[in-house]
Amino acid sequence: STLIFLLSLSITVGLMPIVNKIGLKFNVIDIPDKRKKHKGEIVRLGGLAIYLGFLLSLFFIFLISNFYSILDINYLTYLKILVSVSLFFLLGVSDDFFNMQPISRLFLQIIFGTLIYSMDIKFEGFDINWFSQRENIFLMNSFFSYLFTILWIVGVTNALNWLDGLDGLAGGLSTISQIGMIIIFLSLPSPNLELIFLCSAIIGSSIGFLRYNFFPAKILMGDGGSYLLGSMLGIVSILGLRYDLQISGQEYKIFPIISAIFLIFIPIFDMFIVMIERSINGYSVFYPDRRHFHYKFLRKGIHPRSVVILYYGLAQAFCCVAFILFSNYLNPFLICLSLIILSFSILYCLNLRNNL
Repeated sequence: STLIFLLSLSITVGLMPIVNKIGLKFNVIDIPDKRKKHKGEIVRLGGLAIYLGFLLSLFFIFLISNFYSILDINYLTYLKILVSVSLFFLLGVSDDFFNMQPISRLFLQIIFGTLIYSMDIKFEGFDINWFSQRENIFLMNSFFSYLFTILWIVGVTNALNWLDGLDGLAGGLSTISQIGMIIIFLSLPSPNLELIFLCSAIIGSSIGFLRYNFFPAKILMGDGGSYLLGSMLGIVSILGLRYDLQISGQEYKIFPIISAIFLIFIPIFDMFIVMIERSINGYSVFYPDRRHFHYKFLRKGIHPRSVVILYYGLAQAFCCVAFILFSNYLNPFLICLSLIILSFSILYCLNLRNNL
């Protein structure tokens, strides 16, 4: 996983100047307006570098694994996830190029979610326990299983997309949540290597991107990047956190919803509050505005970089809550490890030059 992380980080950093030139050539530019914090025109195609860094690092690992026969990899799991997140990424890139209508994007997201559900990326019940006793379980029939699986995947994807309003915010929060999932996966009796490798690859790509995206940003991830990172969070959280439970002779896939929400708490909470405020004020929930909490902090005079780092700290705190809720026996060392990784990642973003 360390090798995959370093590969994806290096590839993404190396590709970023190339992607920036492509964005300038095809005029994939984010134009400043009253909602945007940046003043100049910035390329919004950084998600392409994240995607390529993520994909190429996995490809190299597969080659090494096949050549030396050192890992027993379930390629079907990789294929399902890569196809799923690639669809969301392509949808986001299409929006970056052609500015699609929100209802069209939502319709396609539901279609993609249906395909993902058909690949057995789903859950059939909720675990709403605050700790790991597994007593309060709510089972669902096929219709509600489909409905809530789609709602989770599409909701998490859009939650991260909506939060992409400050330099380094969406990429950093996604990275913290992915690190949190790796910590949980490592604590399981049988760690899922496929998911750990996938998370490591996307973390490396995200941090490589943050080198150029942390305030003041030189490039933006665009909808392609936020859809990629958001769909990864939604899909991997289902596959990695769900567990099988036998009830009355039938096996159900149970999703620990409370732990999952705490892992991705800030994007979910922000989207929930913004949707309520827009509805109360008579606007469409898809209407873009400055009701997000990070804009409210800015109006209080807090510097954008300080707001982002504040969000990082809060996100890490919520992840620690998720660790405790998911398992009473989680090694405290792993929590400390996640804090160290986060600290070094922030220092990396703050101290390296980000010239393109």
